[in-house]
Amino acid sequence: MLVNYVVTAPITVFGLEFLITESSVAGAATVVSLHVEDDVLADEVGLPITQSGIVSITQAQVDAGRVQQLFPTPYTLQPGRYYASVEMYSNGNTNDVRILNDQTVPQPSLASMIYLPSAGEAYTNGNAAAIRLMTDPSIGIAETGMLTGISFHPNPSNGLFRFESEEQGVFVVEVVSPIGELVRSLTVQGNSSIDLSDLAKGAYMLRVSNAQASTTQRLVLQ
Repeated sequence: MLVNYVVTAPITVFGLEFLITESSVAGAATVVSLHVEDDVLADEVGLPITQSGIVSITQAQVDAGRVQQLFPTPYTLQPGRYYASVEMYSNGNTNDVRILNDQTVPQPSLASMIYLPSAGEAYTNGNAAAIRLMTDPSIGIAETGMLTGISFHPNPSNGLFRFESEEQGVFVVEVVSPIGELVRSLTVQGNSSIDLSDLAKGAYMLRVSNAQASTTQRLVLQ
């Protein structure tokens, strides 16, 4: 899976973060890399400008719904157009890994690509995949803790609900649709009111994370 980035000023990238579904299976292996856009459009995906080693996904990462994978050394991108890539190995479909679609970002043509080695070609994915550049050197390679003291109420809700946390600080709330798409990403600080009334009725997964830990909860809109 590849996601397009337009870089307008030099930026140092330490690795990639990608969001995965709860149906992903620990033991799947991944490699992350960066590519020049022209190479990808020419189906030269085997020419990354930097890439990580191969890493096995852990159950803790499946539970957290995200993987953070570092490059051997930080890489500085100059202004230009690039693709961030996650190469996935499922051990013959024994350990599948599935990356979420990300509807929280613009969806221009060629925003996201799928490269099939068997065909030797890249195809448009239609939706951007949830693959993000890690530009903060303080971010660790994985979240290991489980957030506690987090609540959303009322639940079920008509879309207006209250986020409450026993801890102070900044939290990221990610809303995942019933078909596994990331449809909303919010940053909240402390207890806050959140409005999701524009979303369709149904059951959603809410992932809440801070710099140290994360938790996933189910919310029903009715």
